[in-house]
Amino acid sequence: MPQKGARGKTLRVSRNLRKVGPDAAACQVIPEGLARLPKERRAHYYLDVAQGHSLAGHHDDAVNTLLMAERLFPDEIRCRPVAIDLVEGLHRGCGGTHSTELHQLSARIGLADG
Repeated sequence: MPQKGARGKTLRVSRNLRKVGPDAAACQVIPEGLARLPKERRAHYYLDVAQGHSLAGHHDDAVNTLLMAERLFPDEIRCRPVAIDLVEGLHRGCGGTHSTELHQLSARIGLADG
């Protein structure tokens, strides 16, 4: 049965990210009704978007999205393994304009090299 509404669209982003890649997944990013979702799903949505940006090589966009997600859902973002892995990967491969913010985020989520 097809998913409807905001939940279906966020599930589509996650599925497309894995299935067809970050650029195609980005086309599905439609945050209509996002506020009606539980905070766990909204946090997951932002992590999917950040991961898509990272995979597409848009590291500054990935960092911006992670920082926004952390401001909105700090507990959700700081404890999720996918967020920690994403921050680690960005920290290793990104010296972009957000290196200070990324370093601080690394420390907040408990990465030793923060």
